[in-house]
Order: sequence, then C-alpha cells, then structure tokens
Amino acid sequence: MNYYKLNAVINDENIRVNKMFRTRDDAINYMFYLLKKEYIYNVSVEDEFELNGNKHNIQYVLRDNVRFNVSRETI
Repeated sequence: MNYYKLNAVINDENIRVNKMFRTRDDAINYMFYLLKKEYIYNVSVEDEFELNGNKHNIQYVLRDNVRFNVSRETI
C-alpha cells in the first residue's frame, strides 16, 4: 500500500506533518490549508523539482523561503 508523507520548511523551521495521505493532491491541498491558516494567505507554487532524481519525492518551492516535500512511501 502506498501513501504520501509531508514535510515543510517555513522560515528556516522544519515542520513535520504526522498524517498519511492517500494521494499527492491530498497532501498538497492539506499543506496549502496549513499555510493559509497559520503562515501566509497568498499561496502559490513557484517551482517544483524531483529530489535525488526520484519522481516520487517532489519538493515544491513557494515564496519567502517556504518549501515543502511530498514523498511516496510504501507499507
């Protein structure tokens, strides 16, 4: 079974979300929800790229030193 894990760096602070998500979109939408609620109001992805050449580990870069990773894990 596959699930998605979410980690973020916001203002040089590591944030770990202790939730599992069924889809990558669910993880991204949850991160947007957290960012709008706690940190910034205008959320938009400026860039995204694969980490270590792994298409299942994507880093999304926003403005103002905000970035988050969504990675696929297998149980």
